[in-house]
Amino acid sequence: MLAVDGLTVRYRGVTAVSDVDIQVADGEVVALLGPSGCGKSTLLRAVAGLERPDAGTVSWDGRDLGDVPVHKRGFGLVFQDGQLFPHRDVRGNVAFGLRMAGKPLDRVDELLSLVGLAGYGARRVTELSGGEQQRVALARALAPNPRLLLLDEPLSALDRALREQLAVDLSRVLRASGATALVVTHDHDEAFTLADRVAIMSAGRIVQVGRPEEVWRRPVDAETAHFLGASLVVPAAVADGVVTTEFGVAALPWAPEGDVVLALRPTALVVGEGPVRGTVVARVHRRDHVRLSVEVDSRTVDAVSGVGDAPVVGAGVSLRLDPAGIAVVGPTP
Repeated sequence: MLAVDGLTVRYRGVTAVSDVDIQVADGEVVALLGPSGCGKSTLLRAVAGLERPDAGTVSWDGRDLGDVPVHKRGFGLVFQDGQLFPHRDVRGNVAFGLRMAGKPLDRVDELLSLVGLAGYGARRVTELSGGEQQRVALARALAPNPRLLLLDEPLSALDRALREQLAVDLSRVLRASGATALVVTHDHDEAFTLADRVAIMSAGRIVQVGRPEEVWRRPVDAETAHFLGASLVVPAAVADGVVTTEFGVAALPWAPEGDVVLALRPTALVVGEGPVRGTVVARVHRRDHVRLSVEVDSRTVDAVSGVGDAPVVGAGVSLRLDPAGIAVVGPTP
């Protein structure tokens, strides 16, 4: 198991990572999720041995790795740009990882098949698409059977559609290989697709760790809720699994009873028969729905509508609550 205890990393007097504790169990995939500049990549680099911590420890199965160089930690690394060898073909790139570990090369075809690149061995990496290059980088990192795989924003250089597809494929590969992995990303869809547990980072600290559904439903505070897509925080009351708010009521059987604070994502307010009336002041198409800005009682809230029947700017609409877009931040302070 990977164990990070009290880790702090500073750059020129500025604290990038502050007193972080986190563990990754054998066969588990943990995502470090947070906005740019929150310290997640620095934490990953410290685990890899690329950054020396100012305080705290990184250990594996109880052994402190502070004096273990990068190449002897037994970790595999995949970066945003893949960092492939342009002078080698696909097979040569994957075989490099095996040679470095002193292992036979007969796993190359197996690894290429695992990442969806069977038959690509003789191709030059410069002829591959960005997604294909990242698959090669993943196969090369998996080749020596690393005890921990570290992935730093592995999909962020790709376009949205390809990123979504490759996230699903990457999840499949990690499960099929049984890899233990720590993944850095700023994209919560990506984190929730890949990870068994998600660790939310903010300003150099880990503020929440939990299963994806736990983090999604119960963000630890309003800041985390906003990062995860909430646009509005409102007081509410829960009784017998039904939540009552200024925007109406909705069934929320998993919510705690009593007075609570809700975080409403744009999808929590849907155009339809509901108790709240407003006027559409802006609209933006988002693939399978239309995002609306609706003026309600002198304030603007986000809502959604179907593509085919989306109201125009200036139209009056009714809004209803959809529980799928509701998160509970916590009890009322």
